[in-house]
Amino acid sequence: MIIYILGTAVSVLFAKIASAKEINGKKLSKGLLRTFELLAMIPFILIAGTRIDVGTDYAAYEQLYLHPEWFTHFSEGFMLFVRILRSVSLNPRLFFAITSVIIYATFVHTAVEESECAAFSVLFFVISEDFFVSMNIVSQFLAMVFIWRATSELIKGRVMISVALCLMAAAIHPTALCFIVLILLFKIEYSIKRLAAIVAVICAAGIVGTKYLIPFIVRYSRYGRYFSTHYAVNKFSVAVPLLLIYVVIFITIVFLVDLKFLEKDSKCRAFTISVLLNIAIMVLSFGLTSNAYRFTYYFGGSIAFYFPSVLNKMQNKKNRYIVEAAVLVLFTVWTTMLIMHHNQNALPYRSFL
Repeated sequence: MIIYILGTAVSVLFAKIASAKEINGKKLSKGLLRTFELLAMIPFILIAGTRIDVGTDYAAYEQLYLHPEWFTHFSEGFMLFVRILRSVSLNPRLFFAITSVIIYATFVHTAVEESECAAFSVLFFVISEDFFVSMNIVSQFLAMVFIWRATSELIKGRVMISVALCLMAAAIHPTALCFIVLILLFKIEYSIKRLAAIVAVICAAGIVGTKYLIPFIVRYSRYGRYFSTHYAVNKFSVAVPLLLIYVVIFITIVFLVDLKFLEKDSKCRAFTISVLLNIAIMVLSFGLTSNAYRFTYYFGGSIAFYFPSVLNKMQNKKNRYIVEAAVLVLFTVWTTMLIMHHNQNALPYRSFL
């Protein structure tokens, strides 16, 4: 566990410097800022890129790389990526090294570029379990690289670029198309109450339609195995605590942040929509499968990048510090419990270095 703690601490430190733009009042050059940004990426890349048998699906990806002909349920975009890497080397270590560089370099760069406190965003990436999950469901996080950039483009008002990036993500992992929902809601003028009502309707429709949806998924998609295998067991184990945490976060910000910011500020809007969508996903997962919560990862980037924007909109600094501390403690405790109970197979950590 110590390797994860030290790596996170180093990344958080350098991310803070890279986003601060100055030290002791002295402005840093662009070259130096890029250097600190690179230093913030390196711990994650080294930990994940040199791992051996760390991550629940590590062995599956290793076999996929060695024998791609055995696997038929991965998307063509992802398999093309694998074939390109195999043309360079047949050693599966190359796969884990390259995917680690792509995933963590993109996340840290986007955090430094988008977040009002990159250090918080990087820390949140770890304590929300996303870093550990990324060493498990690699193909989905490879798709999320495009989603993180789509989020950035959406905030800048470049909707068509955001949509294009979403489609590119879907070529890697089709579930990435769910991000279109955030894009649509982001462009609609609404009040928080109306948005909450829309999400409630989605939840209600999903719950009622579950009995019709599951047979359709089982028969016509490659995700039917999640309803007829061990994936369908213990469907409430992860969703319940996550649902409670996100509900508490939403209620707290509604009471402590001026609603005009949540409705008008682009970063706060993206954050609020993402939290509500994650609540909806958790509710829907109760009637579907335990793995339905994986859809929440597509909105985790928006939450990590723009949570600091919401916190900074709290006029009462005391409340801001309390909420920030509470969020960090809640997620840290929750993720630590999961990892210590061998969730994501992150422990014990092993490396070929």
